[in-house]
Amino acid sequence: GMIIANCRRTTPLIGSVTWGNVRWSGDLEAVRGKRVLLFVHGIRETEARLRAVYSEIASRAVASHDPEAAVGFVWPAGSTVAVTWPFTLATALTPCGQRLRDVIVKHRIHFGASLDVNAHSLGAAVLASALRQLGAYKWVRHVYLMAPAISQSDLAQIAQSIRGTVHVCYNHEDPALMAYRLWPPSNWIENAVGLVGPDKRQGPNVRGHDFSFLGPSHGGYRRISEYYQIMRDDPQ
Repeated sequence: GMIIANCRRTTPLIGSVTWGNVRWSGDLEAVRGKRVLLFVHGIRETEARLRAVYSEIASRAVASHDPEAAVGFVWPAGSTVAVTWPFTLATALTPCGQRLRDVIVKHRIHFGASLDVNAHSLGAAVLASALRQLGAYKWVRHVYLMAPAISQSDLAQIAQSIRGTVHVCYNHEDPALMAYRLWPPSNWIENAVGLVGPDKRQGPNVRGHDFSFLGPSHGGYRRISEYYQIMRDDPQ
């Protein structure tokens, strides 16, 4: 089944959500030497729903990835506190990025696995943080961003930190990304990349895919074949 790397913690008495060390569940040996697809979710996601969503993507990506080599990363973005207080979420990006960096390191060093990442919404910001903290080690190959709630500078950070291609799936009619500007530490003025697409000045390994035909949707990418075709077209 699905391997889960979970750094989300809930305080029993007050129900607040925070982060801790990564807890693993599932058969990690199943990914040894395989092409791993690592998922990073956005905000307002319960763990139960995440398992269903991650499993759905893994099963539909079967033509390009081994569904037994799917890893779901869970970070503390399910609380309404994180949504109500953007600074709470902003301060979480660095430690959660550190935990995601640890997941990437574990798969590269312990399992020799090839690693591709699928990140949705603010999960792309956690990924940018992880790659920034990973430094010069280009241990991620391809990246697939669905509705990324990041700045153009974060996108450039991701692009220069990987070996392969960054695919940016964006939607000009995304209601979630139209509703707010980027969270700190990005500026408050810039539109999210997931709304406007990559800037023309981005590097040659950044490719934009206009999914505006989805209409008002923030997560509809995973339900259509065009998204998985992007994975199938990438070098194996």
